[in-house]
Amino acid sequence: MNRPLFLGVATLAALVLAGQPSRAPSATVKVSCGQTVTKSVTLGNDLQNCPGTGLIIGADNITVDLNGHTIDGTNQKSGIDNQKHAKVTIMNGTITDFRPEGVNLFGARGNVLRNLTVRRIGAGCRQGDICAGLFLMNSPENTIVGNEISNQVQAFQVNGIDVYNSPGVRIERNRITKNSGEGMSVFFSPKTVVVENELDGNRNGMDVNTGSDSIRVVGNHARGNRAAGIAVGAVHGAHVLGNVVENNGDDGLFLFDLSSSVTRGNRASGNFTGIHLYGGQGGVAQYGGKHGSANNQLIGNRAFDNAHAGIWVKGDNRKEAVERNLISGNLASRNGRAGGIVVEGSVTANTLRGNTANANVGHGIDAARRTIDGGSNRAHGNHRTPQCIGVVCS
Repeated sequence: MNRPLFLGVATLAALVLAGQPSRAPSATVKVSCGQTVTKSVTLGNDLQNCPGTGLIIGADNITVDLNGHTIDGTNQKSGIDNQKHAKVTIMNGTITDFRPEGVNLFGARGNVLRNLTVRRIGAGCRQGDICAGLFLMNSPENTIVGNEISNQVQAFQVNGIDVYNSPGVRIERNRITKNSGEGMSVFFSPKTVVVENELDGNRNGMDVNTGSDSIRVVGNHARGNRAAGIAVGAVHGAHVLGNVVENNGDDGLFLFDLSSSVTRGNRASGNFTGIHLYGGQGGVAQYGGKHGSANNQLIGNRAFDNAHAGIWVKGDNRKEAVERNLISGNLASRNGRAGGIVVEGSVTANTLRGNTANANVGHGIDAARRTIDGGSNRAHGNHRTPQCIGVVCS
């Protein structure tokens, strides 16, 4: 993933102007547009119509407390730019009208972004640009907590939060709404934790993709997104637990090209498909990912009132098979003509055990050949008979 060349300008300014870092508490001070901050500050003023970068971080181990103030730009550079400075906290204020990002962390480890309101970032961003409210590149072990991010602007794509090549990031209790692109995008960032965020009215609420192995996606709420609520794919060892996905335009949970991952205790309602386990997502290979989904567990999920299917397990062809997965203890009811639980396409040795599928417009369970019947599946009141195909239902 290439980063725009103008990042280097802020780095040069920070190196030239930086003084000695300090963690000492500071009195309230006035700042100016483009200032390099080298010690902890509490802002005493707004910044309006900054012609370039709002503030530049110039030292490690400092806190920038916006103190309720606004940093406002003219859609030219970053709101706050931190290149390579560690353990910086930026908090308690509003950042608006910058491009390409509200806060940029580049090569910056262990930062905290807290209680920020980020608005109207990235207007006019074109195809090929990377624009986001909060942007992390090569910045491990950062914490993003309690922010509100909404970039409803005219642009090819502006995401709420972008995390690239940044392992061990924690993204918690943010409200990410009405961004013109993804609510959140996580690439090549293993052991990231995404917990209890609200993701409403974006394109995809969340897109976790290639190389983000061992990610934990827990207790998030995604609703009313134009495509998927939460998409997790081309990763190994993911845990997708206890999320709620409602009224999204496509899949509630879209799980593609996964391996050895657990999807448990999620609730999906009012989507096109509730939970979709898929092999063969287009575009994965160009990022080094592998097609096909194998050795995953879908356990104890609830999928109801979805227009197409409750749980849909589908492989595109033999090379992109969905195989050796366990689908167990799920409830799929009142879903559309495809049925409650559907296993189709290039699928082999998937085990269905202890699922309940009632009152669907299609069959309760419709499982392709080579599905393993693990027993104790139940289906009643489905509109199409028999109640189940491919497994025995009581």
